[in-house]
Amino acid sequence: MIFGLLLLAGCVGQTLDWVPTGTADWRIGETLTSENPEGDGYLVSDAVYDDFELTIEFKPDASVNSGILIHCQDRNDITPLTCLEINIWDDHPNQDFRTGAIVIHAAPPLAQMDSVGHWNRYRIVARGTAVEAWLNGVLTARLNDAVLTKGFIALQSQNGEVSFRNARIR
Repeated sequence: MIFGLLLLAGCVGQTLDWVPTGTADWRIGETLTSENPEGDGYLVSDAVYDDFELTIEFKPDASVNSGILIHCQDRNDITPLTCLEINIWDDHPNQDFRTGAIVIHAAPPLAQMDSVGHWNRYRIVARGTAVEAWLNGVLTARLNDAVLTKGFIALQSQNGEVSFRNARIR
């Protein structure tokens, strides 16, 4: 199944196609929502990106482990080791990698903010080996020496509910 998401439109001259993987149940309505009490999965972009600016709004519940993974290399192996994960998980067991962090690569976050239960806005900027994550207008993480500089994007949903809307990439 391929989603051509108007919610995730905004690329100049192209349509974003996304393919679901795993057991997450993605639903399209006014928002893109995934609810999986015990499952996990990704919505994976068909396109590959190098330098870009992505803005996207998200609303997580208290139990979800979610994130936006960029520069992913292998659609069958999506992890913070094979991608750069900008996390959405306020209750991460290691608070250095909570919402706003670039998991494994940029911790602790420069600022810690609560995201559960309300709409938030990420702005993710990738230029060469530099990646910045901005949450609700506040710089939360910066990575200056990323090894991964090109790849596809994946939206994560694991063990809870998360909604996305108003995504733009340029």
